[in-house]
Amino acid sequence: MIAVAEDIPVSKNRFINPDGYTLTKVDDVRHCLILSKAIYEFTLDDYAPLTFELADGTLIQPNRHMERTDMGSIPMSLQVFFPKDRFLLSYILHDSGYKHNGLYVQAHGEDEFTFMEMTRAEVDHVLAMAIRAEGGNIFQVSAIYSGVRIGGWGSW
Repeated sequence: MIAVAEDIPVSKNRFINPDGYTLTKVDDVRHCLILSKAIYEFTLDDYAPLTFELADGTLIQPNRHMERTDMGSIPMSLQVFFPKDRFLLSYILHDSGYKHNGLYVQAHGEDEFTFMEMTRAEVDHVLAMAIRAEGGNIFQVSAIYSGVRIGGWGSW
């Protein structure tokens, strides 16, 4: 079981191989008549994959591939405060967790990653921990976390 964000010292969580993925823009979807939203294809690197390490040594990885993701559903009006690319690694984990209802986890001392089904709340807690590990402050974490808790049900 993944501990909630408050249970793990934030400063000790970190991303390993932060360049261990590729994003390819595949589409621009129109919304609100005049605005468009970029859609990406995500692929995890086979040899040095993006990995999130918790303070207790637990490793978390997204699914190896997602055909379509928007990399953070931040409303345009809020992107001044929360640019879509600011917490990209965190959004990769979160979008993968939502798409597949879980993430790949390797408990400390284990040899292999196994898929772990997670609740929406657990995936949202991983997002909060990951944003802190990417240098997000408490205001950013709270605002983004609140946003996914309020509005994420539609994507889950």
